[in-house]
Amino acid sequence: MGEIAKREIVVTKENREFLKKLFGCTEQTLYNSLDLQKPSSEMRKRIRKAALERGGEVMVTLREMETFFTSDGNMVNRLPNGATLKFFRDDSHGEIWHKGILKERADNVNIAMIYEMQERAAMMR
Repeated sequence: MGEIAKREIVVTKENREFLKKLFGCTEQTLYNSLDLQKPSSEMRKRIRKAALERGGEVMVTLREMETFFTSDGNMVNRLPNGATLKFFRDDSHGEIWHKGILKERADNVNIAMIYEMQERAAMMR
């Protein structure tokens, strides 16, 4: 799962136990219900609503990545796996470099493409 961000509802251990008893569900069902990436079923909607009402919080976990902007308006991302992404403002192209080797180049890069490129770069080994 090379997801850039994960959204989930975080609850205390006590509230996890309460929700399992309230809904008569297993730990796995509760885990899947609190994972906001999973599709919503009626049961998951009810568990999510109860978790939020009991003080649960929606948390977003992001992949670690250093981002900086150069003086000419370009953006550079550096990932822990040795990948570097470069996005050039002047002609809207982007590049993925891994361990000093150009792996991918894309023209007319938009925001959605940046996320996709970051995901691909994060999976490189």
